[in-house]
Amino acid sequence: MGSASGIPRPPEDAAPTLRLRVLLRFEPAEVERAFGAHYLSFYHRYAQGALLLGLVLVLGDFLVDWIAYPAVAVNALRLQVAVPILLAGLAYTFAPQARRHWQPVLAGFIVAVSLCLFWILLRIDAAGGEGLNSWVGILNFTFLEFYCFIVLGLQFRWALMAGLAILAAFCATLWWHPGHSPAEVAYWSYHVVTLFLLAVGVGWWREFIVRKDYAAQWALERARLAAEQLALVKSEFLATISHEIRTPLNGVLGMNELLLGSGLSREQREWAGAVQASGRHLLALIDDVLDVSKIEAGKLQLEQAEFDLRREIGEAQAMFVQPALAKGLDLQAQVKWQMPECQLVGDPLRLRQIVANLIGNAIKFTEQGHVSVQAWVAPAQMAGRAQVDIVVQDSGIGIPADAQERIFERFAQADGSTTRRFGGSGLGLAICRDLARAMGGDIAVRSQPGAGARFTVQLELPLAGTVPARAAAQGPEQGAASVATTAAAGAVAAPVPRLQGTVLLVEDHAVNRAVAAGMLRKLGLAWREAHDGAQAIEQVRQHDFDAVLMDCQMPVVDGYAASRAIRSLADGRGAGLPIIALTANAGADDAARCRASGMDGFIAKPYGIDTLAAALAPWLQVLPQAQPEAPAVPADGHAAIDARAVETLLYLDEHGGTGLLREVVTGFLDAAAQGLAAMEQALADGRLAQAARIAHGLKSSAAHAGALEMAEGMRSVERHALADDAHGVRQGLVRMHDTRRRTAAALHAVLEAHP
Repeated sequence: MGSASGIPRPPEDAAPTLRLRVLLRFEPAEVERAFGAHYLSFYHRYAQGALLLGLVLVLGDFLVDWIAYPAVAVNALRLQVAVPILLAGLAYTFAPQARRHWQPVLAGFIVAVSLCLFWILLRIDAAGGEGLNSWVGILNFTFLEFYCFIVLGLQFRWALMAGLAILAAFCATLWWHPGHSPAEVAYWSYHVVTLFLLAVGVGWWREFIVRKDYAAQWALERARLAAEQLALVKSEFLATISHEIRTPLNGVLGMNELLLGSGLSREQREWAGAVQASGRHLLALIDDVLDVSKIEAGKLQLEQAEFDLRREIGEAQAMFVQPALAKGLDLQAQVKWQMPECQLVGDPLRLRQIVANLIGNAIKFTEQGHVSVQAWVAPAQMAGRAQVDIVVQDSGIGIPADAQERIFERFAQADGSTTRRFGGSGLGLAICRDLARAMGGDIAVRSQPGAGARFTVQLELPLAGTVPARAAAQGPEQGAASVATTAAAGAVAAPVPRLQGTVLLVEDHAVNRAVAAGMLRKLGLAWREAHDGAQAIEQVRQHDFDAVLMDCQMPVVDGYAASRAIRSLADGRGAGLPIIALTANAGADDAARCRASGMDGFIAKPYGIDTLAAALAPWLQVLPQAQPEAPAVPADGHAAIDARAVETLLYLDEHGGTGLLREVVTGFLDAAAQGLAAMEQALADGRLAQAARIAHGLKSSAAHAGALEMAEGMRSVERHALADDAHGVRQGLVRMHDTRRRTAAALHAVLEAHP
């Protein structure tokens, strides 16, 4: 079997060795045979071109001699003999068997043409012209030898045999010529033998170079095959490791999610939340390693689908509302269109992955201040395309200039202490750049230590159809609290649905079976269990189900075979039965394999109850239910706090927020006390710009904590400071001390009501 480079696939134990001798040869013999087959195929077209060149030269030589010696009738032999021989040789090269045997045949043809030309030159001598017995003959001999050794493309051993035959014929003609003395014969023989040896040397060197090149390509092919084998082994290893980690991790995270939904104390909820966060971090690391493996192997496949840029950036932002709230950061997102708003074409999942990774990094490396996402969409130079620039900017620790390129390398971070202080594998930014470049774009960074970082993603994407106009993204005056409130309100308004139906749960792993059963119970579903594919087939034969949750890797009969068998049941009961895959293999190829085996859906482990509900809802009846209310805030008339913002914190706190409310409130109150003192000092020193920066930070923190009155007061102080109004700042700070006391009392009352 050949390779893409044209070199036959080498055996693993074959290493070509070229022996230097007159007739060059590879060892072992199998390499020599492979070289012969490669040579025959590769130089076949060259031989055809050489025969065409020979026809042109013979016809040209005939015209010259016919003009010089019109009376010499033997010139016509070129047309009558030499040209037909060359035409026959050319025609032969198009025969099917010619690719295997053309070298000895063409060697015979060139000898026949040589004898014909020598006979013509000899007859020209007899007619009194300059033929074989002159430098014209030597010139013809030289051309024939070099044509044989080089132009025709014969392998050296065939060229040598043909060249010796041509030399012998020429020398025999010299000896046979009656008008030559022994001295003349020796003179001409010396020249032709010298020219023959020169042609032999050039031909030998040509084949030596060809063989050395072949040996290098052979070695390169072996290295490529070895690299492919290593990549395959690595991919299989990573896929196996991913599967083996995801399977128990599904049990850990699934059980933990069920635990978080039960009646835990605050301390227990914090512990369970830490388990959930650690498990998600491990899962993200696994996904990063798999992405790197796909990119290195060149197997990363990008989807080409229509998507809404505003929605994708919004979803990426929503993933980080809770982490931003926990750190008191102002998280904003904005999309600006400099053209009619429309959908774009690309891979929305990978684009969201890039943006989410950049937002996550920004939050990780920012202790206070803001993280903003801004996107600009403008017409590209090419019609039908848009230039998309996405900027993620933060006010964090910044990146030194000498590290700004290194951070895009795999497993690299700005310095060695980064991993110890902030965690991470050093893969995220490398993956982001690889993904951006795979989309035809790139990522750049601008930063200074202590002044934050600005990452810019530049893409050029095709345009699709138009979408309805949407409200503009939040302006710079809107704080992160309103973003978080919207996200959390959406979460409250969209509870896990109650479903109706009976599900067949096919899972060989006991813990994962228990996790899925617990989730099905919370969804209000009835279910039966099967431990392998064979049991699943039998269950479908005996019972009616509304859907099947099918694990893929199982003993006896795996999920793929079981799905095909269910689809082909004789009574047709499995033909329209929804089958949803449960698999720890989370790649696009795995999803395609599931679809090919007849499955209707795909859930990658580990999964949560929301994911399971979303996968089952299209196939089952969704029961109506009342909207749950957000946890109530004590209605004691505290005007200093925003009830909606506090409700948001309470909701997140009760759904895995690990003490988020207490953390945000206590952090804000401490920061407010320190900030007010710092602003008074800045005012005393005449540094109003510094006071404005502190007021801006406290404004965002107050909004996060629900301290509505204090956020408004800080906005006023910031405005006065920016206007260089020291008197206004001083009056504002006086009011802020009183506001802080009332805000602290109100927030402490909330904490006491929710211990």
